[in-house]
Amino acid sequence: MALCGITALPNGLDTLLSNHAQSVFLDGLQSAEDLRLRFSGHTGVLGLSGLTWVTDLQAADLSEHSGATYLNGLIHLTASQANSLSQITGRVELDSLSTLGPELAEPLCRHRGGLSLNGVAVLSDDVADILTSHVGRLELDGVSDLTIRQAISLSRHNGEISLVGLHPHQENGVWDVLRRSPTIELSLATA
Repeated sequence: MALCGITALPNGLDTLLSNHAQSVFLDGLQSAEDLRLRFSGHTGVLGLSGLTWVTDLQAADLSEHSGATYLNGLIHLTASQANSLSQITGRVELDSLSTLGPELAEPLCRHRGGLSLNGVAVLSDDVADILTSHVGRLELDGVSDLTIRQAISLSRHNGEISLVGLHPHQENGVWDVLRRSPTIELSLATA
């Protein structure tokens, strides 16, 4: 059900959709103010990529969703919100987050399933180490450069990793480490 043109949820629509088992795209919603996102009974894809922020209560509401959840408009998360979103059953996309520090990486890595963080451009060594604890597919296609230490850390990840945004010119040894891991997806143009 594509409701992308809706910019505000009419009262009761979230309750009606909570028992809907098909995909629901509400990407036109841009403001989360006073919005309750009660989708605990919803089991399909939930697209809310128009939202740039959510409250702690809304993140807690979303934690009960069972299905892929697209929050590609969120540009800021707190550790509490990241912890709530890590409890979603299904793929979680947070592709507008441009920075990822340890305070967000740790709770997000508790998510079991696909996790897309394609807006993150730079990883610290600490964050690369933390990301190895994530179980499931991890997408970091916005990362363009890795150190050898980061490559070694990511090669220990328990699941597939997509790093198709890496530039062809990496520190010595990075490509060798990444190519040896059968679960790391690299761009054919650069690998």
